[in-house]
Amino acid sequence: MVSSIDIAPPFTRDRMQKIKTARKGVNPLLIVGAVVILALVGAGAVRNAREQAIARNWTQVVAVSRDLPAGTRIGIANLRFIDVPRQYVTPDMVKSPVDVVGCVSKIYLPSGEVVTRSAFFPGKQGLSSSLKPGERAITVQLTDDALVDHAIGTGDRVDVISLAAEEGKKYSKTICQDVEVLMAVPKEQLLARQGNTFQNNRITLAVSAGQAELLSEAVECGKIRLALRSQATHEYIKLPGCNPRDLLPESALEKTVVPSGSGNKNDASLLGDIPPPALPSVPDILAAAPEAVQNAAQPAIETIQKPLGWVVEVISGSKKEEVSVPSN
Repeated sequence: MVSSIDIAPPFTRDRMQKIKTARKGVNPLLIVGAVVILALVGAGAVRNAREQAIARNWTQVVAVSRDLPAGTRIGIANLRFIDVPRQYVTPDMVKSPVDVVGCVSKIYLPSGEVVTRSAFFPGKQGLSSSLKPGERAITVQLTDDALVDHAIGTGDRVDVISLAAEEGKKYSKTICQDVEVLMAVPKEQLLARQGNTFQNNRITLAVSAGQAELLSEAVECGKIRLALRSQATHEYIKLPGCNPRDLLPESALEKTVVPSGSGNKNDASLLGDIPPPALPSVPDILAAAPEAVQNAAQPAIETIQKPLGWVVEVISGSKKEEVSVPSN
């Protein structure tokens, strides 16, 4: 006996047949392709959303692509773009390479440093465009300690002290005051090991024509040192100069008189400018001598007291005579 459950209606069997046929006709590659397409679309949407977020919060500015010392003329190959948060962007930052190509840097720019307009000399003429009328630019080679340990930067003002010697004595004198620094090597450049030691100890100053002569003479004849000034002071002070005696205390300059007979070997040097006692004359000495000594010494005294004259030798045949002629 067959129940109604075991006998499927004809329309149900046809439907099941169609479903089995449809399952057999699906290609798995189509499924994989659909998944890949969906993934790409999703990644594109995420990237687009990220770019929109960056565009809202970040902006591109110009930076240097390698270390550039002061005095370098900028080329297009020295620049690149970097993304900077909008809250850190200032009006001085450069957004187009066209604005700085051909300009000359006046400070050291490390690789990756954002380019600012204040880091370059005005225009594209270089150093000469920053000089005032009558000024001269002069570069001197100094030691590390003379450069205040490389703490001097572009735009600072310094005093120049000359150290010279004359007849074995050393002197120091301030020859220039309130001089503007045009270019210098900062400590950051030393840490980056850019350039050799000779180049790293150079500094360029803006001076007058007379000061340029003084600096050149001071470099050739002695040494110079720089003293960093405060940005708030521009006064000129008349200084007398200095010598080794100015380093001694007043007690070392006082002259001490030592009594005679003290046995000190340095009595003569300690007496200073005190003149020696006058010696008695020969007649005064003979006046105290016995009469016999006076009589014996009288011819010699007369000879000494005689005025000097000319002695002429007169030769007549084999006879020779000496004749004294007074000089008066």
